[in-house]
Amino acid sequence: MADEQAAHHLLNVVEERGLSVDLDKILLSFEDGDTNHDSAAWVEEYLHEETLLTKEELELYVQRSGVSIEC
Repeated sequence: MADEQAAHHLLNVVEERGLSVDLDKILLSFEDGDTNHDSAAWVEEYLHEETLLTKEELELYVQRSGVSIEC
């Protein structure tokens, strides 16, 4: 996955899940020559359908485990 595609994918994941994050810091990690390839590699390794929960899956997990998570 190219660096630009990884950044776009990460921003989509953040938006789809309604996460409150500093988008400028996220984008900075992809613009910095020292961190852009590492950031893209992290996105490629961890942000895909096999590793991300849907909102429904998270709610089910919280309900069954008794864990308290702010959604």
